Amino acid sequence: MAKKFIILPPVENYPSRKEWEAACWLKILKSKELLDLIITSDGRHDLVMRAAAMSGILSGKTYSQISNDLWLSPQTISSIKRALGGGIYKNYKERSKGERKKESLRF
Repeated sequence: MAKKFIILPPVENYPSRKEWEAACWLKILKSKELLDLIITSDGRHDLVMRAAAMSGILSGKTYSQISNDLWLSPQTISSIKRALGGGIYKNYKERSKGERKKESLRF
């Protein structure tokens, strides 16, 4: 018997791609089978490390303790802490894009 997979809603059912993406993400999160198919072992590792770093921050560990335990850079830990403060997680590449744009506007 073939596996039954969830079908994501069509983009045209939503007023914006952002709303469509949010709806799809919720459906994906509810399906372990789909997650196992589409997320690589590296992707799972990254998610677990970020969640573990968040737990460390919330439990009062220092950046050094978290870094030593999880082998994460201070920049990654800082991004996760920033996300806890109400932002969203941005990796180094995403942060550097925004910083480069701000610097180019200064001249």
